[in-house]
Amino acid sequence: MKKRSLAVVAMAAALTLAACSEDEKTTDPVEPETPEVEEVEEVETPEAEEVEEVEVEEKEEKVEEEPKSEEAPAVEEDVTTSATEPVAAPIEDENKNLNYDIDVPEGYALSEEEPGKDIVHSEANSESFVRIESEPFSEETFNYYDTNGKETLSFSGVEGAEVEEIDSPVQADRAKAYRVKADTGYVSVYVFQKGDKVVRTTVFDDAEQSNASAFNNIINSIR
Repeated sequence: MKKRSLAVVAMAAALTLAACSEDEKTTDPVEPETPEVEEVEEVETPEAEEVEEVEVEEKEEKVEEEPKSEEAPAVEEDVTTSATEPVAAPIEDENKNLNYDIDVPEGYALSEEEPGKDIVHSEANSESFVRIESEPFSEETFNYYDTNGKETLSFSGVEGAEVEEIDSPVQADRAKAYRVKADTGYVSVYVFQKGDKVVRTTVFDDAEQSNASAFNNIINSIR
């Protein structure tokens, strides 16, 4: 009996220990193991740094170049041209309204009086000028300019002054010239043919005929 009681006690103790171990397993949760995180080494990218450095250098170069573009280049005078050209050289007029070409020297100006009539006047004295009329050549037009020119002079002269025919200073295929004494000087009419053009010029000059030489050169340049 005593041996059975010991056996029963031993079995009860074993069962009690087994129950306690089960309770410990239940009540004490097992903490999950945290995996160790490996440190990742930073990899340097030299190419990206080089690209950034190149961009910075380019920006600096642009900033340095911009002030240079604002500076206007110095204009050098053509000393050779200005020294070789005469001051009073005639200038060929390029007025598109003209049906002829003409050279106008310094000190004189060309302007349109009305359609078909142009004026070259002295800038020093606007009362000294040349009226120019030009049309395609025909015998009828030439004769009209000739006859009408003499009639115009007869009204422009002083009382009793006669219209006189003079030698024409114009070098042309055909030419006629007339003159009359007026209140302010002389009035002359030159009618001439140059190639396919017939031209009439009416010259108003002072008593000393101060512009006679210049006006003759201007008229002879008509072409």
